Amino acid sequence: ERKARAMAQAATSPFVARIEAMTADWYASRGVGDDLARWEEAGRNSLEKAELLKRLALMRAREARGDDALAAVEAALKHAPEAAMLHRIAVALTAGGDDVMDRARAKCPRDPEIWLAWLLSHAEKGRDAAWFEAAAKAAAEGAQFSVETTVRAGDWMLRKGFVQAASLL
Repeated sequence: ERKARAMAQAATSPFVARIEAMTADWYASRGVGDDLARWEEAGRNSLEKAELLKRLALMRAREARGDDALAAVEAALKHAPEAAMLHRIAVALTAGGDDVMDRARAKCPRDPEIWLAWLLSHAEKGRDAAWFEAAAKAAAEGAQFSVETTVRAGDWMLRKGFVQAASLL
């Protein structure tokens, strides 16, 4: 709370001052009575609205209020539907729920963290080696991801026993 208040007072940007003051107020009240509409209305444009709602979502998530945090992320996504970070947060809050994962992949097909989460979610669904080979081949042929991302995926696939799929990356 004190840090946010200090940042609000030191801010030269009206938006930064507003988001930090609202953050300080939220911590002071321990999030009691936080109102999604109030946070959304505090933004002057879609970018500010999305950022305010993302801040609210993260604070709610820290308090183990997952459903409330997801509601804030969903509201933020209405203002910034292609923001990869918002999709990453939604994926994390839902543990890669099918609808959320599908939407994240559709809106951010080249985001490496979303792609890796998508692979993991399919492992949890029991996909077979052939599925992972096709996914690895598509990623390698499209040169969609950085070397670091493909190494991470390949290492994970190897540890899971998808040797052929790993070798394609």
